[in-house]
Amino acid sequence: MKDKRRVRPQLAQVAKAAGVSLSTASACLRDIPGPSDETRARVKAAAQQLGYRTNLQAKALRAGQQQTVALVFDPLILDPHPRSPRVFWQNFVNAILQTLAQADVSLLVVPAASIDSLQGAAIDAVILSALPDDSAASERVGFGIPVVATGIPRAGVTASCFATHDIEAVHREALELLRSAGSRRPALVRNIGVEHVFREIEVYGGWCDENSVEPLTLDLDQFWDADEAIACVVDAIAAGADSFLIRNGDTQVVLAAIEEAGKSVPGDVQVLAEAEGTIEALTNPSVTTISLRGRESGQLVAKEVLHQMAEPKAVNTSCPRSLQLPHQLTVRESTRSEASCSQRVDSVRIN
Repeated sequence: MKDKRRVRPQLAQVAKAAGVSLSTASACLRDIPGPSDETRARVKAAAQQLGYRTNLQAKALRAGQQQTVALVFDPLILDPHPRSPRVFWQNFVNAILQTLAQADVSLLVVPAASIDSLQGAAIDAVILSALPDDSAASERVGFGIPVVATGIPRAGVTASCFATHDIEAVHREALELLRSAGSRRPALVRNIGVEHVFREIEVYGGWCDENSVEPLTLDLDQFWDADEAIACVVDAIAAGADSFLIRNGDTQVVLAAIEEAGKSVPGDVQVLAEAEGTIEALTNPSVTTISLRGRESGQLVAKEVLHQMAEPKAVNTSCPRSLQLPHQLTVRESTRSEASCSQRVDSVRIN
């Protein structure tokens, strides 16, 4: 039986297409000093057009070794907190792991600070997720392999696909739901550490300006003691907060603080959490959520990686693909709304 695997282009073909020697082509693709910028650009363009990948990958494929995807992220997203289990990130990473495993592809998890350890490694693709703001990690992981970055495109991050939630729409949908149900001063409970990814401060500030609302933000992550966090929320209620948009998972603290302040939910104070809903569905009262659907989002990201691994010509950092990830609004007891019990946004698009 003939081997139906696609013949992968070799460095010699790249060199011929670019009109340079083998050594020059190799230097250009490995970013070794010497070739001019014009030559380097010409070689990389030829490599992209041919779907060329690094030699280490080709050796692994010829040897029949299991393919490997590296997941590079800021470990801060999984840092334990006594009141916030980070359910979205757990679901997201677990879904990537399971989806790749079903395709017999292994997952290598790498902290962003150790990105240089991937240089020269036999990896077949990279997923960049929740990276620090100054990251230029994608420039240091090899040429011609799929690089799927989650979050909005940012300076210093080069990728063959950007997989994003419509974060501005998510935040605005939450704030508009609170406003339409009578809230005059929604307070934002921040999620410290990943604000450069989810932009809640930027969107919240803009929404407040548009609606002539005095902003009120709370950083509950600074309090490890629940009583101190509750006191902070009570102070916010005294300052005029009549609803809370919770970004950091501190739903139960906010509910306890509203009770301590002698207020009712949702009669006096509304509560909406941007969360998966696993915990919020079980609280008393149950809490309205907008979920980024971590499990499904992780599956979609992993499937995009597998697609680009199978189709080398889909790997193009000059014109990256765009994958929009879904979110879901589920209205529960904590908001005053006539909305249906579950409004689902399935806006999954690939461009």
